[in-house]
Amino acid sequence: MKKLILVLFLFFFTGCVSRTAPDAVKNYLELYRNHDVEVTDSLDRLIQQENLYPEQENLYRLIMKKQYVNLEYQIVHETYSGNQASIEVVITVYDYIASQRRAVQYFQEHKEDFETDEGIDHLKYKDLQLKYMKEETKRIRYTLTFDCILNENQWEIVKPDYTVIQKIQGVYPYE
Repeated sequence: MKKLILVLFLFFFTGCVSRTAPDAVKNYLELYRNHDVEVTDSLDRLIQQENLYPEQENLYRLIMKKQYVNLEYQIVHETYSGNQASIEVVITVYDYIASQRRAVQYFQEHKEDFETDEGIDHLKYKDLQLKYMKEETKRIRYTLTFDCILNENQWEIVKPDYTVIQKIQGVYPYE
């Protein structure tokens, strides 16, 4: 899961370009919602590195696409200083970190269900985690700040930090 965040973080390091700073942010978030080919290609590359069975790969892909298409956002504040802008956005996403925590708790309480002669069956644990993520209905809100710069009369998003990407994907480890 952390690889997914890193791949998308690296992919979107320059962000989107637009006439207004809020439009640049909207365009960036719409890449997720519309399953832009670059987003899905990055997701596919990541999934291939996760060491999953084909069925798990397909389920993981569906879970993340569900997250992206159901991403809700609202721009709530804009701050400008010369050719720089900060755009504050409230997003609502599925709380996949809660799913992961439930899987960990179940695993700890039923460790014997995952034990084999060779040790812990990590693929069985991944099945549980994916099952919980697929069933997740709880949504969580985050407030994000996107920094933008004006470059040749076009607003561009500055590389979002790791925390922003985690929040968009619903895997930010809040307390």
